Amino acid sequence: MKNFSLTLVAFGFLFFCYSTVFAQEFNSSLPFLNIGPDAYTLSLSEARTAVLAGSADLYTNPANLALEKRSNLDVSYTFWIADTRISHASVNFKRKNDAIAFGVLTSTVSNIESRQQPGASNGTFSIQNFSIATAYSRKFGPLSFGLNMMYLYEQFFQNSATGYAMTGGTALNLLNQRVRLGAAIRNVGNMSKLKETKSKLPTTFSAGIHAKVIQFSTPGNAEIPVLIAVNSDYVKPLNEANITDSQQSSGLTPQTNGFVTSGLSVDIAQLIQLHGGYRFSKTTARKMSFGLGILANDIQADFAYVPFETGFGNVYSVSFKYYF
Repeated sequence: MKNFSLTLVAFGFLFFCYSTVFAQEFNSSLPFLNIGPDAYTLSLSEARTAVLAGSADLYTNPANLALEKRSNLDVSYTFWIADTRISHASVNFKRKNDAIAFGVLTSTVSNIESRQQPGASNGTFSIQNFSIATAYSRKFGPLSFGLNMMYLYEQFFQNSATGYAMTGGTALNLLNQRVRLGAAIRNVGNMSKLKETKSKLPTTFSAGIHAKVIQFSTPGNAEIPVLIAVNSDYVKPLNEANITDSQQSSGLTPQTNGFVTSGLSVDIAQLIQLHGGYRFSKTTARKMSFGLGILANDIQADFAYVPFETGFGNVYSVSFKYYF
């Protein structure tokens, strides 16, 4: 009964924050904060709020950090569209009832030509975004809470700005950990002026579910255990009211309307994982995603492939996790 009361308080608090932030309607920048930090998350079409993703939980839902079984180190590299490169490294130190995590997330677009008039360029420049984050999570039985704090830096040509952001979430294990619920508000904060204007953060609210739906063993002498799990998130961008239809359809900026995204995982003998995801949205340019995971002792390698539909190319991501 006590855990149930805590659950109501947690979700009530998140929905109160959701209503407060929703009143702020403006365009956002720093979109790398709204992209899945690792290959595992991307392969599930970022249906991630209730999914245990290792130390990458730091950015998706920090409440999940305390629900992880072991500590881990995670590094990843993503080839995003428009020659954007996203790097991520994080570590989660898991203790009995709590966890503390640290992470670095960067996004870089290099060799952009600078021109003040038609003709030869005046050289090249880069667009860089950088985040250093720390998070704390604590569980109370099946219920957990988490909060992260991020230092942000952005550079465009010769201009730069700094700022901060926070992500808070809660998660709840049910039915002997076969079902998990999660909710999070991501990237609430503020930036200093980049030359003359402030960049707006890609603040979002999400609520999701993770469920282990089918478990069986293959027939024959060598029985192979198979586990099928599904994930689904409802995601609502909170500050994108002024984005045009053409921007939305390009897939380069966040959406304004809430949407549902879902993922499917097939775990074969705890050695191979097959992943897939789909976004139920009319405006997104990346509806599907696919992934492969390979587990060997304490090491997990993941690969993700995300095709774009509008001619911007495809996304590839690779990540490695070490559990200790």
